[in-house]
Amino acid sequence: MDICKILEIVALVAGIAYMALQVLQNRYMWYFNLVTALASLAVTAINQLWASSALNLYFITTSVIGIFSWRALARKDKEDNGGKEEDRIRLVRLTLKAGLISAAVAVVGGVGVYFLLSNTTHDPSPVADAATMILSVIAAWWLTRPYKEQWIVWLVADVIAIVMYASQGLWGMTALFTLYVASCVVGYIHWRKQGVYV
Repeated sequence: MDICKILEIVALVAGIAYMALQVLQNRYMWYFNLVTALASLAVTAINQLWASSALNLYFITTSVIGIFSWRALARKDKEDNGGKEEDRIRLVRLTLKAGLISAAVAVVGGVGVYFLLSNTTHDPSPVADAATMILSVIAAWWLTRPYKEQWIVWLVADVIAIVMYASQGLWGMTALFTLYVASCVVGYIHWRKQGVYV
């Protein structure tokens, strides 16, 4: 078995754990996301999917931010509940400003990344790679907040990623992102039912 296949398996296993913990809004998900991102970074770099490689570097960064951001949110929630820690889904409302800025980033960033990939790399899927990257950047940032709408953005990004990875014959990554699509549906329903705005 070659190194790429081994890394795909590592990404798949860590990604499944990350996905389950994300649905439950367990802060340990960030550690599994870190492992998933590191393995995925190697896979995408080996296969010259440069936007996805950059995206995995970003996921490494958001994992670190998420660890500290979610700790602060849990601390605030505990203080607001008289020192009692509750097991619940903590949400922050998505503001109009955040939505508009994210939409502008999606359009401008997506077009910019596409042209960069098309003109400077041998990326085999520049449209899908750019779209996956920019939508995932937005979704990951929204997750650090945490906005429940991040699940919808992830869903769109993950469907595009499935098409991209399948077209390259990366079946481990295709399986991982297929599971991510299922988790988006389950996660959105769970967060919508169990979420409490803090």
